Amino acid sequence: MRCTYCYYGGAYPGTRPHQTASPAADMVKAAIDLFVTGEERLEPAQRAVYFFGGEPLMAFDQLKQAVLTLEERKREVGSHLENLIIQVNSNGMLLTPDIVDFLVEHDIYLNISIDGPNHDRYRIDRRGRGTHDRVRERTDWLAEYRPEYFASRVAVICVLSAPLDEASLYRYFSEWPTALRALAWDFDLLLPGGEESYSDFRQMFAEQRRVWDLFVASHQLPYETREQSGRYRFAFSHGFLHRSFHRALNQPARDGGPRLGHLLGVQLVPGNEYLVLGSDGTLYSSYEYQSPDFAVGHTDRGVDPLAGVEQLGMFRDAVQAGSCRTCWAAPMCTVTVPEAPFRASDPAGTVREKVTAKRARCMSERENLEQGLRARADIEDTFGAQALSGHREDWARQAQGGSRVDYFNA
Repeated sequence: MRCTYCYYGGAYPGTRPHQTASPAADMVKAAIDLFVTGEERLEPAQRAVYFFGGEPLMAFDQLKQAVLTLEERKREVGSHLENLIIQVNSNGMLLTPDIVDFLVEHDIYLNISIDGPNHDRYRIDRRGRGTHDRVRERTDWLAEYRPEYFASRVAVICVLSAPLDEASLYRYFSEWPTALRALAWDFDLLLPGGEESYSDFRQMFAEQRRVWDLFVASHQLPYETREQSGRYRFAFSHGFLHRSFHRALNQPARDGGPRLGHLLGVQLVPGNEYLVLGSDGTLYSSYEYQSPDFAVGHTDRGVDPLAGVEQLGMFRDAVQAGSCRTCWAAPMCTVTVPEAPFRASDPAGTVREKVTAKRARCMSERENLEQGLRARADIEDTFGAQALSGHREDWARQAQGGSRVDYFNA
């Protein structure tokens, strides 16, 4: 496939083009050695290993060996990692009984990407043909072949893209019996063509507000009933909604105005929260931008502790070039370093381009947070404070379960 919005498809500057390169076995093993430790203090935390590409099932033999190596390494160091999740992101077209049986045997989660009505607009093959029917056929097959696995470990993920029509999107997934059987749905925004598509935001905002209205209205139902509602499930499956709503709902009160320390981009040191293994063994702090600016080490020498700090400098330069110090959304802002890749040494033309891109990203962030705050107030005013209790309990459970919500309150 040659998805036009892929970070290997030319949509992001400085990244490699589509190719069949994969990291060598010794690089994968070295990355696993970095990941697995015997430190007991790390055991309760939620940790995850993701396989993605491109298409990871093109290299299934290597994926299989990596999983076996991971399990062997855990035994060697006596690490249980009971909260470890292994997940594969795939277009599903290469699924076979042997592959699925391995995923089931090793309790591996699977995300299948299908973009609904817009699928064939952007998710094309190398001959420019749409791939929707092939992806959907394999998804239907999987649901029949392993129904229990499909219901407990398989999510259907959809990239929201222009032209966005939420009514058509809802009809597509709610009327597809297989989608209704999946563990979860996940709809998230990624602009096909990279930064050039920010002009589509105005139309997208109008559609996103329809989702927010659906989300608010669903709170007329009791918590248990609401959780089983298809309309609620659809609304809350939108990444922009559940991220913004939880931050608007749970953000602690702060004294004074916004400060740089409130920004998530300042709180997360690149390369510390997660690492991306590139095909040549380079370790990156960003999956979109696998370029030298975001390299934080290599499998032959480990992680460079100063690289992430240097990348924070790019974020500092972005903040100084923008309005972060006075922005009302700063205490809840989720913009991070890869979304603001400034360097003080950038020439004037490059700075102008980056400022334009960051301004658009900030516009989106403020829109989502504004809608999150509105939704919180509307739910409480219309249905009472009790209608929000389920969301607060979910947040508390995440914190108790070891999810990384601590930086949220930094």
